[in-house]
Amino acid sequence: MLADGKSQPPKPSLVSRILSVLIRAVVLLGFLFVFDKLLPSISEQTQSFVVAKWQQMSLLQQELPTENSLPNPLPDKRLTDTWGGGAQSGSLS
Repeated sequence: MLADGKSQPPKPSLVSRILSVLIRAVVLLGFLFVFDKLLPSISEQTQSFVVAKWQQMSLLQQELPTENSLPNPLPDKRLTDTWGGGAQSGSLS
C-alpha cells in the first residue's frame, strides 16, 4: 500500500509483456514495409521533378531564337506562322 492509502496497480504478467512487445514489433515491421515500398516511388518522383525544373531553368537561360535562326526542314519553302490565323473560307466537298 502507498502512503496516500492507495494500493499499487498489479504488475503485468510475463505473457502480457511478451504480447505487448510482439504487437509493437509487428506494427514497427509494418511501418518499415510500407516505407520500403513508398520511398523508391517518392525518390523517383522527386528526381523526375528536379530534372524537369533543371531543364526548364536551362531553357530560360538560353537566348531566344531570332529570325532564320532555326533550321528549316524544307530549304526550298518558306515557313509561315499561322498560329491564331482565321479559318480559311471555302466549301468542303
